[in-house]
Amino acid sequence: MFLDATKESGESLDIETITRRVARYVGLALEASWCCVVLEPNEANRGQSRVFVCDSVKTVFADALPRSIDRRLPALRAAATDRREPTVLGRDSGDPLFDESPQIAWVATIPILLENRVLAHAVGIVTDEGKRFGPEQLRMASGIGRSIAPAIAHAELYADSLRNLAESRMLQRLSSAILNQFGMADVLEIVCREVQSLTGAAGSAVLLEEHGQLEIAFSSGDAATWADRVLREHAAPSARHAPVEPVLINKLWFGEGEEPSTRVRSLLAVPLRVHGNTIGAVQLVNKPPGFDEGDLRIVSRIADQVAMTVEHTRLHAQQEKMAVLEERQRLARDLH
Repeated sequence: MFLDATKESGESLDIETITRRVARYVGLALEASWCCVVLEPNEANRGQSRVFVCDSVKTVFADALPRSIDRRLPALRAAATDRREPTVLGRDSGDPLFDESPQIAWVATIPILLENRVLAHAVGIVTDEGKRFGPEQLRMASGIGRSIAPAIAHAELYADSLRNLAESRMLQRLSSAILNQFGMADVLEIVCREVQSLTGAAGSAVLLEEHGQLEIAFSSGDAATWADRVLREHAAPSARHAPVEPVLINKLWFGEGEEPSTRVRSLLAVPLRVHGNTIGAVQLVNKPPGFDEGDLRIVSRIADQVAMTVEHTRLHAQQEKMAVLEERQRLARDLH
């Protein structure tokens, strides 16, 4: 089992694939009815805790994380982290978890360590009260976790490198569009397409203040055609202006009673600022399971360039108008 777990984990750099394999082998070692692995938040996974359920050992709860376990996960993980060894919780403990989920008899939490750093936790469940987690099973599960921990760390670093590369290429394409003097609409289309692709959002939009009113300059994807409405109602200090600070809301319900594709459940809006003045915002909506600080960082980097591009385009348009006006005045003088 150790050899198979190590071999399979080394065959992939996909973090989800590796983590599900960890859950499978830990579940087999524990002889669990159900098993999942929770990746701990860190810089590589953008500070986001993620849960992966074993593909094969899921006879009780399938892919759904039981609500009682979900609520108790922070405490279970904290206990295992403090001890740096497996912790077991049984029905005889009187924990309210077992009242909420009477089918659960025992819960084991296994810290997955790499050089004393906790990368993840495996959580195994048994439903048979007469079947307890024995010391040998816990040692086996811990050993498997340690053997696969380097693969998890490498996969997270690889995923982080891919994200950084994608961000760099996106900024390069945006800079190229600006330097090649693409029109405003072309630049905004690139912005909406790139941020939507990088963050996994369902819709994106760039909103600009025109004549004292916030208006959609470009939008794409679901729930973006009325982006000014949701931004004004949930983010802007008034009905007319863009937000002066970034807005990140993951528990939002906007558009009740409308078509499902026009409902907003999560919102990320980053203001466009030039010389201390807010001239608009980049807005994203509906990312499952929600936006995080990594998404905010990506959009903020883009927003700076977008704001400069908008301001440059506006100044160029003003210069052209001034040139036309001066030429008309010169012709009028000559005719006079």
